[in-house]
Amino acid sequence: MAVGFRKSLFGYNQDDVIEYVKKLHASFSEKEAIFKAQISELDGKINALIENETKLENEKAELNSKLSEYESKKAEMERLGENIGKLYLVAQTNAKTIMTNAEENSKIADEEIGKNVSAIEETHIALDNLRKSILETSENFNKEVTALMESLEATKAKIADDAIENTKANKQFVTLLESISK
Repeated sequence: MAVGFRKSLFGYNQDDVIEYVKKLHASFSEKEAIFKAQISELDGKINALIENETKLENEKAELNSKLSEYESKKAEMERLGENIGKLYLVAQTNAKTIMTNAEENSKIADEEIGKNVSAIEETHIALDNLRKSILETSENFNKEVTALMESLEATKAKIADDAIENTKANKQFVTLLESISK
């Protein structure tokens, strides 16, 4: 920047130099205020990103907890299903044995068949209820995981966008700082 100072007896005119320094100082003060505002804004964005990261970590922990709970329920349901299957097979075997002995003792056989048929029906109802419960739990878990994954993707995109904006602002700051320093 070329500055035309008037010459005086002992060099340049002191008033011109002082006026020039005041203008430079005012210009730098204005730029400093702008930079401080940008830094404050970027600090706010960084804090927001840190809060989002904390929220995501909490959501992840919650998801892991729910996943463990669902896996535990699934294992329990499988165990119950196996037990019900065994009960079903026992009931069927008993029914066959009673039917082969029905000729010898039809009255006793009729009573036992009635009991076993009732047990089979209850087992069928229990199996049907268990199947419905498993399907409902699986659907609910799928919906929750899908919603959380969508939320994570949206947050991830927001963080990426904010990081790009932060990088641009930092580059602008460095460029401006270098232009001031020259």
